[in-house]
Amino acid sequence: IRAGLGMVHQHFMLQEEMTVLENIVLCGEPVRLFGFVDFAAARRKLAGGFDQHGIAIDLDARVGSLAVGQKQVVEILKMLYRDASVLILDEPTAVLTPQEKDRLFTILRSFAAAGKSVVIITHKLDEVMEIADHVTVMRGGKLVSSLPLAETSKDRIAREIVGGELPPPIRPVAREPGPVVLSVKDLRVAGSGTQVGPLEFDIR
Repeated sequence: IRAGLGMVHQHFMLQEEMTVLENIVLCGEPVRLFGFVDFAAARRKLAGGFDQHGIAIDLDARVGSLAVGQKQVVEILKMLYRDASVLILDEPTAVLTPQEKDRLFTILRSFAAAGKSVVIITHKLDEVMEIADHVTVMRGGKLVSSLPLAETSKDRIAREIVGGELPPPIRPVAREPGPVVLSVKDLRVAGSGTQVGPLEFDIR
């Protein structure tokens, strides 16, 4: 944090019984006279970030009552509050709905436009192609490639991830059905107060 690096882990590090604001300032609380936490100062600092990055969240809501996408925003706000200039996110869309993913990407693009660096660790190539400016591939703990998005492709990234050509997709084989060997009509099973049927099916 002191070096300007902020990390949002795949598994959130939040205190669910505390409010959004309490989670954001935890271990970095602004203090006023006699050691009291200055929550008003924290709200003022966050208000500028809300406006700049289009973030909307109730600072007084209990974190345990929030949806997953909102909890992720709280994690990002923790880094924003501490003035992180590099934001690292580990598999940020793993548990998000498509709508939550879109909102997250809007916030991250706003961060980048404000001069911050955003590093996303992910295996979802469609999302890489959607949001990345630069793509770095690592395999087995070693650097494979690092290129601007415009100089690579989804297929190339996939090959670099697996270390070779991808196997051809398995295509269903068209088959002609054989002759009917058993035909069942109006099958009913009754008993124990339940009834199944009528059923009809053919076995070929």
